[in-house]
Amino acid sequence: MRNLYRLALLTAGLLALPAPSAWADGYVCKKAEVAAANTELRKAQGLANAGNGRAAFDIIATEALVGCSDDGQKVQALRLRAAHLIAADFEKNGKFEDAFNWYQTAQSIPDPGRMQRKLVEAKPQDTNVVGRAIEFFKGHNDPVQEKAMRGVAAQNIERLLAKEQQQFVGVTRMTTTQYLGEASNWAHLALTGQDRIKARQLQRGDTLALATSARELEGAISFYEQAGAEDRVVKVKVRARTLADAHLKKGESLVAAELYGVAGDHGKAEVVAKAGAAKTVQDEEARKKQFKKEQEDLEKELGL
Repeated sequence: MRNLYRLALLTAGLLALPAPSAWADGYVCKKAEVAAANTELRKAQGLANAGNGRAAFDIIATEALVGCSDDGQKVQALRLRAAHLIAADFEKNGKFEDAFNWYQTAQSIPDPGRMQRKLVEAKPQDTNVVGRAIEFFKGHNDPVQEKAMRGVAAQNIERLLAKEQQQFVGVTRMTTTQYLGEASNWAHLALTGQDRIKARQLQRGDTLALATSARELEGAISFYEQAGAEDRVVKVKVRARTLADAHLKKGESLVAAELYGVAGDHGKAEVVAKAGAAKTVQDEEARKKQFKKEQEDLEKELGL
């Protein structure tokens, strides 16, 4: 039971213990234990003075030192100092996430925010990184930095809209929903831009909805679904069915089957596709027979 109390004491960081040194369960450290703890404390101080924050912190974190030192305030102060040294070392090596965590441990008020800015500068196109920075500054009631981070999100919206505009050509124009989807994610962080993105989605859907191929009509549906325009999705499906019926009347079964699929009538699409495939096989067999007959006739004519 005493060990459980000791672990709880360490976890909570309650390092400012009264003298004589005692555990939370009433255990009083022996003089030798106090002396040993103080020796370890001085050793940790020497390591910290030499710039070795990691080694100093490891010593400070030991159960015996925390529980038996007769100067809890000094232990806590050294703990924060060692954590700051570790954080500074991580920052120097460009490991800003680790530096952020250790600056938090060091309770160094300005430094965690500085690390958040560095993380965003290193990965400005990462929604997770920018999102965490926004939440950090929002949680720390720093509207100036929160606004700056949301500004980074807004820049990503502009980047993606420009990229989508560039890619909406030829065969790639059915695939640019990915850029608008990413832009929408950024809009949630930027708290702006969603209206522009939706307008672009509807515009792209309207353009592709005028096409006659199944692939382009599928693209129109994708843009409309992304924009939440279910009424326009229904209209595209109706148009796909009308086109499918027209192709079926002309005997273009495979094209019709694709369009029935776009219309959502997958059962009919399957039936028509099978019929079309069977007809293709029949046509190919007939073509081969005709070719063979023509070849035989030619050989007879040539006396071969």
